[in-house]
Amino acid sequence: ERLAASAARGEVTQSQAAREDVKEFAERLARYFNRAPALDRLGAMREKGAFTNDREASVAVATLADAMEALDETTGGDKAKETDALLRALGALAGVRELFVRAIATPLSRDAPRDTVSRRQAYRMAELSLEESARALLGRVETIAGVESGTFNEALASRDAQTSKRAWSVGCAAVAHALRHLASSGWRAEACRACADDLDAFCGPNGTNVSFETHDEALRLAACLSRAANLAAAHDAALAAGYGDVPKFLADALGVADKTIGETFVDVALDE
Repeated sequence: ERLAASAARGEVTQSQAAREDVKEFAERLARYFNRAPALDRLGAMREKGAFTNDREASVAVATLADAMEALDETTGGDKAKETDALLRALGALAGVRELFVRAIATPLSRDAPRDTVSRRQAYRMAELSLEESARALLGRVETIAGVESGTFNEALASRDAQTSKRAWSVGCAAVAHALRHLASSGWRAEACRACADDLDAFCGPNGTNVSFETHDEALRLAACLSRAANLAAAHDAALAAGYGDVPKFLADALGVADKTIGETFVDVALDE
């Protein structure tokens, strides 16, 4: 995107054809990272009639497709519009994923027909793809908001009411979406959903309007965010407890020294 913009400003000498190629490549790359495997998988399922008899799932998948299309159109443009599109897509992702989780939560009998087993597997793989897409979109919200660079914290504390309100709205909405995905993963589902609902009450759907005008409301929001942080910390601790010894086990299995399998392996294992 920066190369395409530089070429458009004349800072890089390129032919018109080369400029168009760079611009097209940037757009295609953005669409690829927006959609990841999830949209392709859902599209294939829809073409095969997976949602023909499930109107709720059909509508949810169509809503997600619309949200991702809107995200495609805003990528690389106005940051506020892109953030809004990201939050909308995250909400749609959470809705579809929750439906899929419910669909595969019921026990499967040992003599279930093959097509039922195949559909269950398709839903499971789609649900995993949606989780991966949600992680990527949440990371993009963090990047655009400036969480790592520190500009987000500055915006939260800004004396400009509009800037501060926007930052709080985006932050609360992102945390609420993350909690719903934790709930879909089975981690303290009721507590995560309750906390997400409380955050929605403060920031509106997808961060449309944060509202804490009094000291008491600010304290309630702080308590809600503290609950969210505790849930996330407990989730991380549980993952570390479950996977922390994986490098040692793998090293023992391979007959190599523990130190040859380091933190990178742990990070990958936790991500997966």
